[in-house]
Amino acid sequence: MKNGFVLILLLVIVILACVLVQFYRTRRAMAEFAGQHGMTYTKSRWNLFDIGTIQGSTGGADFFMGALSLKYKFGPVASENYPDEKSVLMYMPVKGMPEKMVIRRRGRGIQGGAVEMVLSQTGYSVIKTGDGDFDARFDVVATENSVTDWLTDTRRKILKAFLSRENCAVADGRLKIELTRSLISRDDLESAFAHIRESQVPLSGPDGS
Repeated sequence: MKNGFVLILLLVIVILACVLVQFYRTRRAMAEFAGQHGMTYTKSRWNLFDIGTIQGSTGGADFFMGALSLKYKFGPVASENYPDEKSVLMYMPVKGMPEKMVIRRRGRGIQGGAVEMVLSQTGYSVIKTGDGDFDARFDVVATENSVTDWLTDTRRKILKAFLSRENCAVADGRLKIELTRSLISRDDLESAFAHIRESQVPLSGPDGS
């Protein structure tokens, strides 16, 4: 029985060590990424399971990456289908984008009439842009129909490309990408960053140009 206890203890230690190695690699990748792009990486000295945060700016726009509640990703569209658990989000603001607007791929979380029911007490509603293909693929949730004035043909085309990638969303005037929590490589960070910048730069210009 004693030998069995020792084996279980060793197994727990090995699993814990593997998890810590993953977090260490993620922290190192984030630190290298921050240094490469002239940003600031901050981590907890004592909490080994805290991946830390990256903050800074690039091209005149703010940048943030860190562990945040999944509800922060989708804002008012989150509902009970998105538990208040942490996930790693990378985001950048878009100049002039309506802040009280959420855009996400359809098929995520609550859908159709359920969206309207959940949002009925928030002042938000599902907005149709008049672009059949865009409306079929994405939900636009906002407080005012006037957001369609911002969603020009050019901007819808850019957003289609941005949202075509898994785990992307538009909310709070920002482009957001959710990343795997425990193990993030330098390539993952560079790929996500390039994807955001590819859309953030033109969307911040006049008429998305």
